Amino acid sequence: MGGQCRPVGGRGRARVHRDRGRGLDVLFANASVASLGTLEQVTEEHFDRLFGINARGTLFTVQKALPLLNDGASVILNGSTNVDVGDEGLGVYAATKAATRSFARTWANELKVAAAVVFLASDQSSFTTGSSLYVDGGLNQL
Repeated sequence: MGGQCRPVGGRGRARVHRDRGRGLDVLFANASVASLGTLEQVTEEHFDRLFGINARGTLFTVQKALPLLNDGASVILNGSTNVDVGDEGLGVYAATKAATRSFARTWANELKVAAAVVFLASDQSSFTTGSSLYVDGGLNQL
């Protein structure tokens, strides 16, 4: 790859570096933290922390990297099967991953750039765009 991302300053901000004179061929946005809290237990701090890292971190990581993406670059967002499961105590986390799912679908239309990590970054994935790919051994399909 032509560059690397590393978080700095917390809260999902990223600094993207160019090295060897090339931009990014692949951006893998994996901003994520999970914390349990039922509806009765969730606080504003809990909500803000999870959405701040998972949703905000993903959005601004990708946004800041846009000028560095090479033509045909792949943008890969890491989601979660919790979007569809409804596990007790993971409502806020699942909502943040639903936001990530929505970003993927929307950005696929806005950027026409989409592309498990090795597969999606390869030419074999060129027709896989704006969809959810569950990499869970079929667990969510049972």
